[in-house]
Formats: sequence, C-alpha cells, structure tokens
Amino acid sequence: MGQRSPRNPHKIKPLEIRHHRALPLLRHRLDLHGPGHDIDILFLQKFLEPDDLCLTPTGMARVEKAADHHVGLARAAMMGAKPQALDPVLGVHGFPSNGKWPTTRFELRRRLEYGDAIAMRPDILNPLFAEVEALKGVGAALAKPLDRLGLKRVVDVLFHLPTGFIDRLRVDALMMSDAGRTIAIELTPFDYKASRTGRGPIRVHAQDKGGDVVSLVYFGGNSGWVRKLLPLGETKLVSGKLESYGQELQIVHPDHVLAPDEGAALPLREPVYPLSEGLTGKRLHTLAEQAIARAPDLPEWIEPSLLQKRGWPGWRQAMATAHHDPDDASARSRIAYDEVFANQLALMLVRASSRRRLGVSLKGDGHLRAMLKL
Repeated sequence: MGQRSPRNPHKIKPLEIRHHRALPLLRHRLDLHGPGHDIDILFLQKFLEPDDLCLTPTGMARVEKAADHHVGLARAAMMGAKPQALDPVLGVHGFPSNGKWPTTRFELRRRLEYGDAIAMRPDILNPLFAEVEALKGVGAALAKPLDRLGLKRVVDVLFHLPTGFIDRLRVDALMMSDAGRTIAIELTPFDYKASRTGRGPIRVHAQDKGGDVVSLVYFGGNSGWVRKLLPLGETKLVSGKLESYGQELQIVHPDHVLAPDEGAALPLREPVYPLSEGLTGKRLHTLAEQAIARAPDLPEWIEPSLLQKRGWPGWRQAMATAHHDPDDASARSRIAYDEVFANQLALMLVRASSRRRLGVSLKGDGHLRAMLKL
C-alpha cells in the first residue's frame, strides 16, 4: 500500500515499511471523481494477514475530508492489542464527546447506541420525507412540473400553500350582474355549434331553469369529448367564471361539470396554488390532500397558554385548514409562528455549537510590543 502521487492523485507510491505500526492511506489532492473518495483503508505494514473486514473508529485515520466508512483488517498484528474482530456496526465520524475511543466491541456498540450515534430523523416523519413519486398519480410526466416548482418530497407538497382562493357563488338563475364572478348553476344543454374549419372553439348552448341561455365555450378542436361531457337534454351542475360577450353570457372552459346530485362535493371556496406548465390546481390540491393524510399527529410544542390565548389549532389541523380554506387567519398565523419559532431554534443551536468549540489562544512573548517602545 502507499500514498497518491502529487502529480497524479490516482497513482499509489510505496511507503517505507515500518514494523508494528498502523499507517493510514494518505490522500493528497482529493478528486471527487477519483477512487477511494468514500472509504479510508486502515492497514498494517508487515505481518499483514488478510481476514474479515470490520468498521473501526474514524479517529484512527484522519484525512482532508471525512470518509463515509472506515475499513480495517481484523485480527491484524498490533502491539498491546488483543486480536478480536468487531461486529459490523455503523461508524461515527468525528471525535467522541469524552475524548476517548472505545477499545472493546461492547464499548463500541454501547457508544454507538447511546452516546455518539449519528442523529437520525424520527421514523414518524419518514412518510413526509418520501419522494414525491410515492403519492398516488405521480409518475415521470407529473414529476417534471413538480420538480420545476421545487416539490421533490412529500413535505415540499405539504408546505406548498395556496396564494389565494376563489369564492364560488351558487345561483339558480343566470343574471348579467353576476358577470365576472365564479358561479355554480344547473344548466341543460340544447345545442352544439362547432367551427367549420375545426380550428375554432365549440360552443354548447345551455339554459337554466328559467330558460335564460349561456354559451359554454371549449377550445381545442376536438368536440367529441365535449359532446360526451355535456349530452343534449341532460342537466349538469356547471361551475366557472361567468363573462359577458357582447349581449350574451358565456363560460369559457368551465372548472367543474358534475351531475346535480354531486353538488355537495363542489367546494364553495377553492384554493389557488402557484403552478407550472403541465400541472393544474385541481391535481395539485389532490396531491396536497395526500400529503396531509401522511402528516403525523405530533406532540404540541407551543406553550398551552399561548396556544389558548391565540386560539390556534394544532399543527396538523392548521396545515389541513390552510390548504382547504386559505382565508383562515388562525391557521396561517399558527404556521407563520412555527416558521419563526423554528428559525429561532436553529439559530440557538448554532450559537450553542459555536460556544462549545474552544478557540486557539494566541499568546505572544512581547517582543513586538517592545519594539514600539522608544
């Protein structure tokens, strides 16, 4: 074994043989694309006896960048050490908190389980940190617009909150005064009017219970699916933005076309999300509902007195309300407080970590100060 050449970071040069000493593989000018970037090999010159591999503490081989794993040769000859192979366990980078490395298998396992183990995310949060493809209906095609919005995990969809909402007005009759509003009304189609060239829109003439007429306008050229969606003589519950076109009323691309008995499923307040090409608000809201279902009921971290004073809901309830009723001030206030609170906790942890790291004391002998004396 040896070390990398300064001219070629991937070339190994032989080292001088030293008896009974553990020599780490020294890596110079580390290259991300070079071999050996993620593993340090601890070996012994002379008396090498290849045997089972085991994980060893990283403090025995320090390099420019901490490796992901350290591999040692078990039962290799070492002075003052009893040959014993350690069971493969998870290694921990950095020095231990008490400044001493474990010397036995039992001590290493105990240190990893109770002391110096790597901090892992609680299992209760794993459903939220799954890839966005874990949600029902998300494939390669839908993952692209989600990725453009930065929604790569389920938790990203959960915190992708609406920026506005649409109030839907239930009416029984068409009125010119409602132009510009989003309405929901029962209509009965009675005529189709398609473009002769096939490039223009198709208009579906429909009437309300009083006989007032509105045009349902669809662009796209293919009228087959429109005729199937709105068959003549069959009453449908139609919702969309009512507009005036000359002396006529029209709804361009209605948001919802349902059977009259499905009116209860039509939300009177609909959230508006930031979107990307290939993604609709209805689809994103469906994904948000799946993300809410994956959110666990976490223990409350806000003081009960403050929670009661503000009248805030729990965290999970606040997230669900923010997606279903974006105008709910209590839910959004709770989420805003959690964001500020989390930032303050993060700053506190950073400050505490900085205070624990002792600086290097620089003490001079006074000769420079003495030179300034006249």
